[in-house]
Amino acid sequence: MKVLNLQQGTPEWLKAREKAFTASIAPAMMGEGYNSRDIEMEYALGLRQRDNSKMQGLFDEGHAAEAEARPVFEEDYGLSVSPLVGIKEMEGLKLLASFDGITMDNDLVWEHKFTGKTFTDIPALYYWQLEHQLLVSGAEMAVLTITSRKDRAITHHEYKPQPERQEKLINGWKQWREDLENFERSDSEWLALAENYKQIDQQIKNLEASKKVVATSLQSLAGNHSAMGGGVRVSVSEVWEKKQTPAAYIKENKIELATEQLVEPVYSYRITVK
Repeated sequence: MKVLNLQQGTPEWLKAREKAFTASIAPAMMGEGYNSRDIEMEYALGLRQRDNSKMQGLFDEGHAAEAEARPVFEEDYGLSVSPLVGIKEMEGLKLLASFDGITMDNDLVWEHKFTGKTFTDIPALYYWQLEHQLLVSGAEMAVLTITSRKDRAITHHEYKPQPERQEKLINGWKQWREDLENFERSDSEWLALAENYKQIDQQIKNLEASKKVVATSLQSLAGNHSAMGGGVRVSVSEVWEKKQTPAAYIKENKIELATEQLVEPVYSYRITVK
């Protein structure tokens, strides 16, 4: 893993995220996120803009809960964790993770969630993000700490990487990349411009075809001599070339070539508009 000297939430951090596949998007990419896969893809393509203003209060509350949960986790586990941004390239994929916390030796990842959800086994909504973080960091284990929105109770859930899930995750990112490249836009502005472009393209093709017909007629009228009129000039060049006889045919038919081969003129035309 390559550590990026970035602070989460800064413009530089946002720019780095645009160039990589991130842990927070992994659940949606796998079809298990808060947003649907299609909506998340529209965000990734810039077709939809995130409006966090309505959620800012919840975000602030979540950050405060994270700050309270961090020392609890560190005391319970006897470990110190720090926020970190890391990136790793594997199988042609740039995978980025912004860790709520990770140990100095990168052996353990800490992730915090502020939620009203209750569970025994970590759901797919969370474990795909953990798998992504474990892939990037190479850590041996992740701990998901939950702060309950109902009573502020703090619980820890341990998670170890599962090779079969990591394989699915990598394949999922590969498919995501392919789907991004082949995404079929259907927004009205794009469709209108696309239709306009097709019409213009067809008009150009029709004009090019007509231009070739007219050019042939001008060349025929000019014959073997340059000509000009009406602001259009046809320049004629004459080149004398030796006739070429296929060597295989000559050899097969035992043809004897004359000492002086016949030559014939070749005419080239260039049409310019003044």
